[in-house]
Amino acid sequence: MKKVFLNLGCGDTAPEGWVNCDSSWNAQLSKLPFAHYILKKMGIVSAANWPRNVRYLSLGRRFPWKDESIDCVYASHVFEHLNRVVADNFMRETRRILRKGGVLRIVVPDLYYHASKYISNFAENKSGAEEFLLTIHLRMPYEKNFIRRFYNVMMDYPSLHKQMYDAVTLSDVFRQHGFSDIRLSEYGASNYIDNIRDVEYRQGGGYEGSIYVEAVRKP
Repeated sequence: MKKVFLNLGCGDTAPEGWVNCDSSWNAQLSKLPFAHYILKKMGIVSAANWPRNVRYLSLGRRFPWKDESIDCVYASHVFEHLNRVVADNFMRETRRILRKGGVLRIVVPDLYYHASKYISNFAENKSGAEEFLLTIHLRMPYEKNFIRRFYNVMMDYPSLHKQMYDAVTLSDVFRQHGFSDIRLSEYGASNYIDNIRDVEYRQGGGYEGSIYVEAVRKP
């Protein structure tokens, strides 16, 4: 049986051999070149060039896969954008669709790393507050374009972080939702996923100050 690998909240990283999903309407509009061009000119959507193989998926709803039909779920710098209700749905649905022994890998910014950096700057009489707020994406964005502001409100400001995690709290989330063999990992390396570099490798390395947690669905 061919293995099925999901890349949720994929952004523009959409490798072949993975089912790549994102909730961005920009990704879907990019499949309509003329409409996307007009919206870019109006400043409503970004100029990003999205891969054609990205499908739409809302992480707050039931996932469209059968129980125990998926071998691996991967989500990089997505989980921190989910509020608690959506995050709980993500974990429940992921556990439901993973086969027994299936793997979930989540990558998020490390709150401990960024807080430590802020404290270190403060101790040296440097103003690290601005950098800290920008790094953890907890500042409300301001858009001059009214239509884009309205779009952001309707989309619940998806660029903002709704929650921050460290290695302890993220591991607890895994444990609370029935995952076992929880392990910390590193960029481009996995204890369980042989083809991790398909979705987690680029020149220059990954995001600074990230944590990589992966675990196995309990039988």
